[in-house]
Amino acid sequence: MTLGLADLAVAAAEGAEIERRRDPLKWFHWKSWAAKKLAETLTRAEVYWHAGNRSGKTYSSAALAVAMLRGEDELDGVKLPVFGRRVTGILICPSYKQGAGATIQAIRDLLGDWPHTEAHAGGPDGVSSIHVQQRGERSQNRERW
Repeated sequence: MTLGLADLAVAAAEGAEIERRRDPLKWFHWKSWAAKKLAETLTRAEVYWHAGNRSGKTYSSAALAVAMLRGEDELDGVKLPVFGRRVTGILICPSYKQGAGATIQAIRDLLGDWPHTEAHAGGPDGVSSIHVQQRGERSQNRERW
């Protein structure tokens, strides 16, 4: 059996998608200079990010959260604060709809196939917690994450 050029292109695209899902943060890039500047300032000051709709706030914030939960020391060239083991974060959204529709989905997209578990309350959109395995953790026991 021989593969045509179209078949090879499809196979390459599928392989690239598998790699992207394996570690989405590896392919992350800041949506704007403001997002990158905010991340660079995290360790020096409390910051307020005021920006218009579709400016990348949700996506960039989700990437920061996932990177810190995973214990990453850098995200797209920006040094991140190091918290040690068992990082706990809290997500506060202006509304249930925004949390379920945008923020939680962005976190899921940026977690990809990275080891994690979700606990739900009131259906699939009612995420009550997400446990994320930190880089270097070998245990599959989420209580250790």
